[in-house]
Amino acid sequence: MAWSHWLTRQLSHSKPLIFISTVVLALLLAQTTVRTGSGLIVPPNYGEWEACQFLGSLYNPSLRLVAETPGSRTYYVASDNLLAGPVMESGVCPNVSDSYGLQISMAVDQNPCCNHGLDGMHEILLGHNISIPIHDSNLYNVTNEWSDAAGNYTVYYEDHNATGVLEDTRYADIAAYTALELEMTNHTKAVQEISRLNQMYNRTAVGMQDDAFTNGTEKGVYQTFKLALYLLALQKTGQHVTPELEPRIMGLQGADGGFYTGYEANGAHQGKENVETTCIVILAMRAIPGRAASIYDVTWNTTGATLHQVKVLLLSGENWTRDFQGSAYLDRDDLRNMTASQVPAGSFGSMDFTRDLTFNPWTCHTLTITIDGTSKSYDTYCPWWIKYWYLLLIPIGAVPVLAYSYYRRARHRPVLETEKKSDQDSGNEIRG
Repeated sequence: MAWSHWLTRQLSHSKPLIFISTVVLALLLAQTTVRTGSGLIVPPNYGEWEACQFLGSLYNPSLRLVAETPGSRTYYVASDNLLAGPVMESGVCPNVSDSYGLQISMAVDQNPCCNHGLDGMHEILLGHNISIPIHDSNLYNVTNEWSDAAGNYTVYYEDHNATGVLEDTRYADIAAYTALELEMTNHTKAVQEISRLNQMYNRTAVGMQDDAFTNGTEKGVYQTFKLALYLLALQKTGQHVTPELEPRIMGLQGADGGFYTGYEANGAHQGKENVETTCIVILAMRAIPGRAASIYDVTWNTTGATLHQVKVLLLSGENWTRDFQGSAYLDRDDLRNMTASQVPAGSFGSMDFTRDLTFNPWTCHTLTITIDGTSKSYDTYCPWWIKYWYLLLIPIGAVPVLAYSYYRRARHRPVLETEKKSDQDSGNEIRG
């Protein structure tokens, strides 16, 4: 056959080792390692998207504040705008301009009226320490400290600087704020504070039954923000979050994205949607660990027999901004657990596992990534003689071809020499 004659010719008249090396190199270059995962997750709806839309609809660009409720001309520096600014400026409200949150935070922080918006209680939700016990509040009318050409509005600043003390044994929200503060300094006491909240929680009605519920002006109405604070406190202190909390809270989101202030035991909402309740719910939902994500892409960096870094790109399938926990193993060696912090709903997040891990260069190794209980494995390293074992067939197959080629050349050489001598003798006879 033509190809066999061509191969014999290449091996006979070329440098065989160069030819074989070229073939091997071409086959090696043709190999690719696929490291990209698939499975895009599209959330069924955007709870956070709608909540952000609600907050954005209440923004007054002249005041650089959000109103208390839809249609209201009343603005609260704290707690409404103290919370709304960071909630909206964190870049997780894709349908609301990030500048809204930034402008709110700047207005609250820079206005000399209101101690940077701090009120001695709500800032604990943003990670700032507060003093305990928590005091009762004074309400200040600070309208004159704000200018709006349209006028006809009222701005209040509520500060918990009164002499009276709000008792954590009577009010669920005070117990939750106290637990969050204690968690930053004394976990044991924080857990003890959680026990007070547990005593106030009615699991059948899925609501907090504190003194305000029993004897307050809204007697018999459960408060949405207190249930959200309970969930947040449980999550932050590492306690078990009962599964009925999140669905009940989500059932209180209105059509325009805001959350109703109150509800009955059967889940029917009461009151209006307002900023404070919506912001506290958003912060509580963001504290819940992510449970739905797909591994979109994995890359790694190796030098010789050392793995330096693994980068994981994941896609959130949640309706809220969430943290995702992940782990990476090279065979059985742990690269440490990592967290993708505050990944926006339906968006990408990343995890970087950085550790110089030396492995055996004489065998193959597998990288396993686990996120949300789902694992994927990738062939990270494998010696070429194992990974491309079939290429060894080339030199093995070339041996008989080379042997046959040299055999033919050796066989024909005496004939050629005899013919050449015969020609020389004939030439001598002619000349003679």
